Amino acid sequence: EPRYAKNRHIRVRKSGCGTRHPHWLYREAMTLNMANRHNTQNGFTLLELMVALVIFTLVGYGAHVMLQSVMRSREVTQEHARHLSELQKAVWIITYDIMQIEPRSVSTPASDYLLKFTRGGWRNPLALPRGNAQVVAYAIRGKNLMRDYWPVGAEQSPPYTQLLLHEVTSVQFRPMPPRAMEVVLNTQHFGMVRRMVEIPEP
Repeated sequence: EPRYAKNRHIRVRKSGCGTRHPHWLYREAMTLNMANRHNTQNGFTLLELMVALVIFTLVGYGAHVMLQSVMRSREVTQEHARHLSELQKAVWIITYDIMQIEPRSVSTPASDYLLKFTRGGWRNPLALPRGNAQVVAYAIRGKNLMRDYWPVGAEQSPPYTQLLLHEVTSVQFRPMPPRAMEVVLNTQHFGMVRRMVEIPEP
């Protein structure tokens, strides 16, 4: 009896449906746990999918806002460049007209114009039957600075009209001693623009 007292708590593995050793139960539990973990890693949980969807939405919205901002900045830059090019061209035409002033009177009054005069140097590359002098006049119609011109002697006929500048508030031509003309343009996009033009000796 004493010889078997030490081993009375040890169970012997039996065949069939008998009791198994605790180590076998541990191994089976570990095998089942690994199988469950493997099955879980094969897909995503609903929470993980929702988090990924939220992140994707935020990133897409941020990219959309950034793209819209870049496109708007590009449009503003292009519009500013267009207005600047138009202003430079208008100032160049006015300057070239005044530098070519000739001491001739005009046959029609200049009451409807800001400035009206005769200028020379009218190019004639096609050798048309006309002289190289023309009558030039400036006027504001609406908010646009317009340039009307005629061949000398043909001022009774409708003028040729050229649009120089958009969004003009006012234009002033100020004779300055000894032989100069100050041109002051007030524009919506660039404010006040001044230009001093020297009139050459006749």
